[in-house]
Amino acid sequence: MVEKTAQGGDTGVATLRGVNGGLVSSGKGKREVLRGHYKRLGVPSENESFDQVFKKEVDAWAQKEEETSKADVGNVELEKEFTEDEVEACVNKLKCHKAAGADGIVNEFMKFGGKGMIQLMVLLCNWVWKNEYMPSRRREGVVVNLFQKGDKTDPGKYRGITLLNTVGKKVFYDFVGMSDTHEGLQLQIDAAKKFTDKWRLSANVKKSAVMVCNENKEEPVEHRWKWGIEEIAVVDQYTYLGVEIAKDCSWNAHMSKVAEKGKARAGKLHPILANRHLDTRIKLTVLKSVIVPPLDYAGEYGKEIRR
Repeated sequence: MVEKTAQGGDTGVATLRGVNGGLVSSGKGKREVLRGHYKRLGVPSENESFDQVFKKEVDAWAQKEEETSKADVGNVELEKEFTEDEVEACVNKLKCHKAAGADGIVNEFMKFGGKGMIQLMVLLCNWVWKNEYMPSRRREGVVVNLFQKGDKTDPGKYRGITLLNTVGKKVFYDFVGMSDTHEGLQLQIDAAKKFTDKWRLSANVKKSAVMVCNENKEEPVEHRWKWGIEEIAVVDQYTYLGVEIAKDCSWNAHMSKVAEKGKARAGKLHPILANRHLDTRIKLTVLKSVIVPPLDYAGEYGKEIRR
């Protein structure tokens, strides 16, 4: 799908910086930059600190499991074909108004396609089950680039959300360590590093940070923590899951952030809110659905802090 994406379509990004450091603004150039970026993310990484012995153990286990799965174990229940009732029960659980994938098929097509649609899906599911092969179209996805923060020309500052075909993801894990001592936190970081090396994972050290909540706010933090040989930045404020966390544990930073978001949305919607010809109920709906949500974000957490 990476190859196909590079051939056409809008990236939704104005300008990007290529591997050589140059800025690219043409449609083809931006697609090539994003293609290379996502391709690198999908290629298994190699690192000299990875646990090679454990990798051999996992590879041997995986090969054994593959051979076992291909053997005729005679499990009658598992060898049964999918039935219309089973497929229909799964289809009924699908949610409406969800984005389609590369094939353009939305959940509503399957939910309201009738008996004929269910029968076709049963044929498809049983074919996949018998042949142990997934059709190429069902393995495709459309990547939507959502900007997070920082340099807008850096492909790494965009979260790639993949819209998979509904007839058919990349996983990110966050790690939060807390300790009363410098040494204790470093031990936690080392343990996380050991885990990632064992399971051949990579940490984004540039997006990682340490925040020291000390009573003496004027005292500089001299200690430095490291992820392997890379130093982790020490900050006074950090955004975690959309919440601004400050070293003094106050709620002020987050309140300022959500207030600015609320003001920005109110400004954009002013023509609607100030329109005397619109029903008050419509304005109230706009207020509650567009302006209030960012103001309420993580509000329960703030309430607990104030207690």
